[in-house]
Amino acid sequence: MFAHINTKIRMYYFSSISRGINVFLIFLTLLTSCNKSSVTISELKEQSGDSLDCAIQFIFKELPNRKTSVSTELTDYYKYVDSLYKNENDYPITKRSISGYLKNHKPKRKYINDIEHISSNQIINNILLAYKYRNKSWNNHLSDDQFNEYVIPYKIGDEYVEDWRTYFINKYGHIVDSLSQVSDSISAELLCFELIKVLKQMHRVNIHSTNYFTNTLKPSTLDIMTCGTCKDYCDLVTLIFRSFGIPVATDGLLGWHTWNALICKDKTIDFYIEATPKDNHLKEWLDVVGWHNLPKIYRETFSENPQSLALNHGSEAVPNFFLNPYIIDVTEEYYKGYNITITPTNDISSKNFAYLKVWNNKFIYVDWARRDNDDRFCFNNISDSVLYFPSLFVNEIKNTPLSYPFVISQNTEHYFKPNHEKKEQMVLWRKFFIRRDHNKYLKAMVGGKFMGANKPDFSDEEIIFEIKEMPEMRWNEALIENKNRYRYVRYCSPDWSYGNVGELEFYSDSCDSPLTGTIIGSQTSKDENTTIENVFDGDVLTYFDSEFPHNSWFGLDLGEAYTINKIRYISRNDDNFIQPGQEYELFYADLNGWQSMGKKIATADSLIYDSVPSEAIYILKNRTKGHEERPFSYENGQQIWW
Repeated sequence: MFAHINTKIRMYYFSSISRGINVFLIFLTLLTSCNKSSVTISELKEQSGDSLDCAIQFIFKELPNRKTSVSTELTDYYKYVDSLYKNENDYPITKRSISGYLKNHKPKRKYINDIEHISSNQIINNILLAYKYRNKSWNNHLSDDQFNEYVIPYKIGDEYVEDWRTYFINKYGHIVDSLSQVSDSISAELLCFELIKVLKQMHRVNIHSTNYFTNTLKPSTLDIMTCGTCKDYCDLVTLIFRSFGIPVATDGLLGWHTWNALICKDKTIDFYIEATPKDNHLKEWLDVVGWHNLPKIYRETFSENPQSLALNHGSEAVPNFFLNPYIIDVTEEYYKGYNITITPTNDISSKNFAYLKVWNNKFIYVDWARRDNDDRFCFNNISDSVLYFPSLFVNEIKNTPLSYPFVISQNTEHYFKPNHEKKEQMVLWRKFFIRRDHNKYLKAMVGGKFMGANKPDFSDEEIIFEIKEMPEMRWNEALIENKNRYRYVRYCSPDWSYGNVGELEFYSDSCDSPLTGTIIGSQTSKDENTTIENVFDGDVLTYFDSEFPHNSWFGLDLGEAYTINKIRYISRNDDNFIQPGQEYELFYADLNGWQSMGKKIATADSLIYDSVPSEAIYILKNRTKGHEERPFSYENGQQIWW
C-alpha cells in the first residue's frame, strides 16, 4: 500500500510544479487514498488557507532532497543502544559499552530517498499536528517561512522518521497545558524556560565528545538516552519544542559544538538542555574553551540554502563541511561581524574559492569566499579576537596558505608575518592554554596543609608546609626547614576542593627518590577511577576526587620516621606542561605552512629555543605523548594563546 501511496506523492509533486496544481488538492487526493489516516478531510479543510498551502509546498519542495540512513548494521545498533539505555543507569558503563560496540561493529550507512518510503499519511499528520499550535502567543511573531523552517519539518537530519510529535505531545503536553491555563499570553522565552526546567529534571544529561558517537539517533531513542553528544541533546530539545510550535533550531560551529537557538521576535536566544536562556550558555562555554568569540556560527536548516557552497562550487573540490547545503551563516545574530578582503600571496590561478581555518587541535574550515574580478577574496561577517589561517583547499589533508595568519582587533587586521631579521630566544612552559576548570583546581589548593606526625591518629601532628599562593600548573616544589622526624605524613585539603590532587611526593635528605610507604586517607572517591592511590602512582593525569567536598586528607605511613626536606606536588591537571624526558617540537607559521625549529628533549620544566623568527604564530607539539596543542604568539617573554 505504501508503495502505491508514494508513487502518488511523486506523481503529484511533479504535476504540481509543471502544471501549477494547487498543492492543497494534492493532499486531499492523497488523504482519500490512505485508509489509515488519522485525520479527516473536514479537519484538513478547516486548517486550509494560504498559510497551510505554503507549508505543504515547503515540504513538497524539500521532500525529494531528503534521505534516511538505513542498514541492517544500523538497525542492530539502534536495538543495542535502546536496550542499553533502558537497562543501564551508570553513565561511565554506558559510554564505555557504546564505544566498545562501535569499535567492533561500525554501522555501514546506506541512504534511501524519503520520497520512496515516507507515506502520505505521515506527512499529512505531521503538518496537522504542527498546525495545532500555529498562531500561539509564543509563535505568532513568525512569518510563514519561519514557521515552516523552524516548526513544520518532519525530521532533522537522516534519522528514521517516527511519529515523534504525538509521542512528545502525550509525554510533555501537560507542561504547556498548565502554563496555558495560567495565562493566554506566554512568550517563547518563558515557555522555553519552563520546559527546560522540567527536562533537566527528567533527563540526566551526560555530555561526551567521543568520536564513535556519530550515528543519528531515532527520536524515541533520544528521549531515553543517558549519555549523548551535544548534538544529540540539541536534537532532543528541537523535537520536543517543535511538537508544541516553539520555533527552535540548532546553531554552532557544526561538527564541533552545538546548542539550541530560540527564534524570538527581535532576537535569537542561545540555550541548552543544561542551561536556560537566562544562563548565557554560549558565553559560559567560550570561557571553558578559552575563546573570546566563535569564528563563525552556522544554523542547521531543513530547506536547502541556494547560496550554499554545496550548490555553487561547480567541479572545484571543496572541504567536506561546505558540501552540506542545509546550513546558513547566522554569525550576525550573535556578534557584530567584520568584512575583510584578502589579496593572495600565493598562486591562486586554479582556484575560484578560498577559505578561513581555525585551529582546535587540528584545522577546522569555518568560512569561504569566491574570487572576485581583481583576484581577491572578501570574507564577510567574521568575528574579532579569533586567529584565522587563510587557505586554498587541495584536499582534507593538504592545503596551501593564502596569506599569513591574522586576527581582527578594533576593526583592524593584524597579520603574523615571521620576522627573520629579528630573531629571539623563547622560553616555553606549556603547549596548551590553562582551561578555566583547571584554574579552579589550582585555586582550590590554596590553604592546603602538609602535616607530619608520629602517632597514627595524627594527634601530635605539626604543620610542615602550607600553600598560601596559587600554585603553578606543573610540579611545584616546597623546601622544608623543619628538621623534625615524622613517620606519618599527609596532605589536608581545603574545604570545597574535593581533595583534587594529581601527584604528591615527600623527600628526605637521606634519599634522592620519593619516599614510599603505605597509602592512608580519610575518604572514599567518587568512583573507582579517582581513588587516593592515584596521588602516588607517578601518573600526573590521574587524580583523587573525593566523594565529599570537605575534610579530605591522604598521605603515607613511611614505616619509620624521616626528616622531610622537600615536598613536590601538582594539582589535578591537563598534562600540557613541559616535562623532563619528553620530546617536543616547535613550529612557526609562514606561507609554506608550519616550519619546524627542531626537536628537543626537555631537561627541566621549561624549554628554551634560540634564534626563533619573531612576530609569528607558533605551535608546540609533544612528540612523546598527548594531542592537545594551541597556537600562540610570543610577546614580552610570554606565550599568548589564540
